[in-house]
Amino acid sequence: MIPCHPALRSPLRVVKIRLSQVVNFRLSLLVSLEDELQQHILSGIKRHSLFLPCVARNIVSFVPPIGMFGRIKVEKSCEHKGKVDLKKAGIFAVTSGISLLALEMGMVNGSTWDKLDHLEESRVLSSDFRESVVFRLCHSIEKGKGSNVSCV
Repeated sequence: MIPCHPALRSPLRVVKIRLSQVVNFRLSLLVSLEDELQQHILSGIKRHSLFLPCVARNIVSFVPPIGMFGRIKVEKSCEHKGKVDLKKAGIFAVTSGISLLALEMGMVNGSTWDKLDHLEESRVLSSDFRESVVFRLCHSIEKGKGSNVSCV
């Protein structure tokens, strides 16, 4: 322990307590702002009925990189030449669609897995459909980790 003058111990303790109070206040302020922002987003979605269909249109208009004979196209240039971008190869549309459905159900936070669970619990997705999506996502991820396919 470092020796300290007794007169300095008390002010140092006060500074630590005040600093702790300031940090706690700022954290609570951030949580409050996050909650307000989420509520603002959800109320905006309810007020503007065209928002969700426009986002859905963008998701379904995404063209996965599949060639003429059904083969997945690889990157042709840059640092990822010869590699498969799994995001472009199909995961993007699935995860974006799940996020959109969850947003429609009022869920703003969480991972794709959390959103799938919430959508199943809300009976938006059947458990069979959910398991199919989980299988396909996991299969896509594992396929990308294989030795013959390298992923971005």
